[in-house]
Amino acid sequence: MKRRTGTFSKALLSIILGCSALLLSVSSFPQRAFAAATLLYASPAGSGSACTLAAPCSLAGAQTKVRTLNANMTGDIIVYLRGGAYNLTSTFELTSADSGTGGFQVIYEAYQGEVPMLSGGQTITNWSLFDSGKNIYRSYVGTALNTRQLYVNGVRATRARGADNPAGFTKTSTGFTAADNVMSGWGNKNNIELVGFHTWKSFRCPVSSISGTTVTVQNNCWNNSQLSGTPGMDSIAWIENAYELLDAEGEWYLDRSAGYLYYKPFAGENMATAAAVAPTLQTLLSGTGTLNDPLQHVQIKGLTFAYATWLQPSTGDGYVPLQAGFTFTGFHNEVSQNVTKTPGNVTFRAAKSVRLERNRFIHLGGAGLVFEYGSQNNTIIGNTFEDISAGAIQVGDVTISHVNPADIRERNTHNTVQSKQLYFACGSGIF
Repeated sequence: MKRRTGTFSKALLSIILGCSALLLSVSSFPQRAFAAATLLYASPAGSGSACTLAAPCSLAGAQTKVRTLNANMTGDIIVYLRGGAYNLTSTFELTSADSGTGGFQVIYEAYQGEVPMLSGGQTITNWSLFDSGKNIYRSYVGTALNTRQLYVNGVRATRARGADNPAGFTKTSTGFTAADNVMSGWGNKNNIELVGFHTWKSFRCPVSSISGTTVTVQNNCWNNSQLSGTPGMDSIAWIENAYELLDAEGEWYLDRSAGYLYYKPFAGENMATAAAVAPTLQTLLSGTGTLNDPLQHVQIKGLTFAYATWLQPSTGDGYVPLQAGFTFTGFHNEVSQNVTKTPGNVTFRAAKSVRLERNRFIHLGGAGLVFEYGSQNNTIIGNTFEDISAGAIQVGDVTISHVNPADIRERNTHNTVQSKQLYFACGSGIF
């Protein structure tokens, strides 16, 4: 023990002496005057253009203010976001016009001790009891709402689904034959979804029609799920997204044609006070530059990105995976088999020297965070990813044209993904 303590003491002394020498060395050179940062403030209820702590702007207003200041920066521009939900009705878009210049940074950061959340969700209220026997509630949400997720009191609810591995289904050239004609009496047939598993693959294909016992599956989903040389959709793991399947607590169903959202609450769940959120946006934040003018020198710190969806699996393409979240879309044959990756609910393209630090990604229906197409020298550090339908982080692509592009500026390179940062502060005792 003494030996270890002695070694540790020597190491600590070495660090302190080294730090002192560094301070002496640095102090012997002329120093550039400290560049004071420009501080702006935004809040969910903000308005106007002052962007001060006493009179904060909206998020969009703060961005507009940044664009009047960042052409000739002499210090960082910090936009402090006050706590609360920034309910986005469209994607918050950063472009090269939002870049830091002169070696300085444009920083969007959580105000100290507060939790700002960029939300792409629609709050669902005004629930009424629809079926007292089954304890099913509903809310009128309008026919424009389209989502694949619902969260109640912060918990992802389950889309109405049937039993696992239902018996009596036989595969055909266009889908399946059922054991009986029960499904032919269900409503909104082309919103019903068949889920299947084969080896490492999970399939989701919407129904085209049901006639008697014949269940026809939509294309291109069915065609692509039957490609040779790769595991295909051969059986049904369960059936999903029909009102007739709404029978278990915590399940929900959206009738888009009539505009009603249905939910069967858990015991003790009070729908008069329940916090229900349906994600509507597919992209919360996009940071997009160009090869000639990339988005650069931008930092995002301490924000929460929540409540976004991804709608491709509800279309005729469905979800037919290759692997790693890459799916077949469009009509494919044995010669042409291009793949499309799951998009990020937060996405950066042609971005350089962008830093995302201590952010939280939660309740998302796509991939959490994507850097692609010419994204270089970016840093993703100390972020958390929770309750996400696809992968947490994707950097780059897998297609040949993206992996080895003719224009090397398109390469995704020198990007850092790190779980946490080790700090050492001279004289503070933190190391």
